[in-house]
Amino acid sequence: MILKQVKITPELFGLFQKFRLSTARQGTRWEVGQVIGLDPEAQIEKYAQVIVGARLPLALGAFSYGHSAFNTGMKVGRYCSISWGVSVIGSRRRR
Repeated sequence: MILKQVKITPELFGLFQKFRLSTARQGTRWEVGQVIGLDPEAQIEKYAQVIVGARLPLALGAFSYGHSAFNTGMKVGRYCSISWGVSVIGSRRRR
C-alpha cells in the first residue's frame, strides 16, 4: 500500500462525476484543488460513496459507503455500509 497525496484536478473531478463517486449525501464535499489520499492501485467502482474523510480505500465496491473514514488499506466489497464510529485495527498475519 502506497498512500499518495493527490490534488484534485478538473480531470480527476470529472472522473468522479462520470463514475458517480459521491462524497456527500447531497452535493459534493471535494472540490478542484483539494488534496486527498489514495493508493495508485485503488479500485473504486461506480456509485460508491466516500461520505467522511479525504482518503480512498484500496478497494470500494459499487453502492458501498461509510459514515466513518476509510483506512487506505481497506478493501470494501459491493453493497456494504460502514457505520458511524468504526475504527479499523491492524491484523496479525502469520508468515
